[in-house]
Amino acid sequence: MVVVNDKSEIIKSITYSDDNVMDHFFKDLFQIEKEIFELNNFYMPLTMTEADQIVFDNATICHICKGPLDEKKVKDHDHKTGKFRGAAHNSCNLNYQVSNKIPVLFHNLKNYDGHLIVQGWGNI
Repeated sequence: MVVVNDKSEIIKSITYSDDNVMDHFFKDLFQIEKEIFELNNFYMPLTMTEADQIVFDNATICHICKGPLDEKKVKDHDHKTGKFRGAAHNSCNLNYQVSNKIPVLFHNLKNYDGHLIVQGWGNI
């Protein structure tokens, strides 16, 4: 198994070679899922600079949907860093979420590995 970050850099590489290959694979996969969930559910409160406040006050376009803003605009921010991202509609802000799903890609499934993975998936 190879784990990459959002910049396509390898951050973990695991090789399996015993009788319980798929048990170890799925255990590791679910552990990685748990770690991603914990990272994505971290919350930092909004921090704004004076320049951010000026940008917000003068914003007329939602930075998410690019539609015109009314006077009910809200301050969208990154929940991991607390940094202001831009002015947004309340509905756009509430719907703008980081996914907790992790993409899993398989290579060479038509050969023996595919059989192991499908068989292992049925046992979880």
